[in-house]
Amino acid sequence: MNHGMNNSLPVVSVCVVTYNQAAYIEKCLLSVLGQEVDFPIEILVGDDASTDETRHIIERIVNRFPDRLRVITAAKNQGASANYQQLVRITKGEFIAHLDGDDYWLAGKLAAQVSFLKSHEDCAAVYSNAIAVNEQGETIGRFFDESPAIIDLGYLLRRGNYLPHCSLVYRSMHRNIVIDANPPFLDYSLHLGFGRCGQLAVLSQPYAVYRVGAPLSAVATQTALTLRLYWNAIEGCNGIANEKSIHRAKARFLSGCFAYLSHKKPGISVIQWIRTVLKSLPNKKIRLLAFAIFAVVGRKISQIIDSLKQPKGQRILYRTPRP
Repeated sequence: MNHGMNNSLPVVSVCVVTYNQAAYIEKCLLSVLGQEVDFPIEILVGDDASTDETRHIIERIVNRFPDRLRVITAAKNQGASANYQQLVRITKGEFIAHLDGDDYWLAGKLAAQVSFLKSHEDCAAVYSNAIAVNEQGETIGRFFDESPAIIDLGYLLRRGNYLPHCSLVYRSMHRNIVIDANPPFLDYSLHLGFGRCGQLAVLSQPYAVYRVGAPLSAVATQTALTLRLYWNAIEGCNGIANEKSIHRAKARFLSGCFAYLSHKKPGISVIQWIRTVLKSLPNKKIRLLAFAIFAVVGRKISQIIDSLKQPKGQRILYRTPRP
């Protein structure tokens, strides 16, 4: 089903994807509708053949706000990646924003990010910090602790996937980063893709809310697939980013493999991943093995120390790595 919109050319196209998120989708959509901006926006909602009340809730919101939403309902479930792609293909805005149906935005988000992109033409995309909440909506902390205001591809490789996807706004001229990707893909591969197009901006103000531990989260339900897609995202930067940054990214990935081993996650061939990572490193870079082992030990010690220092309710999902 498709719901019409007004004919004014939008400045921002907001792409919201959802599947069986009846508990969250209303808050998500109202947070977009409530953005105070002095420019037109279009809101595209991709319902990925939900089997719960999600579709009916969306319909109710459409009835409250006629001509504000365009809803695309899939005939069968296709996955979040393909869902985003079908929405991005039909966007008309100068800028494009992404939002998963279990997350939501805070006041001032679009206005601040669009203003930034208009005044910084060298930036391909802009992100912001996000407040982390649990399934019940209770605040548990922030997405990351700190970040440079402007980062590049090398920094993003070295630090890892610390940018909240729910905060992303990018220039529509770069939308093929999404459209041409091979689904399924991780948000990290998109971030790296935008990093290949130019600088990335990161606003320290939290303008979005990210829900931790959502039932359909890929990290929670498909850990083995997540590892493979993360590795593919790093490998996709070969020949584009400098070797040092790629090797640091692989060392960080190896550290994550050890972490999964310590947590005894089922279905993950940790030893095979370790072999894959080491095989990808040139012999002259064998010192990276020592670095990776050090990173594992250092990361675990750092996590223990941080958890002891962290007040209850002030969790940081992605901390700045130690030098």
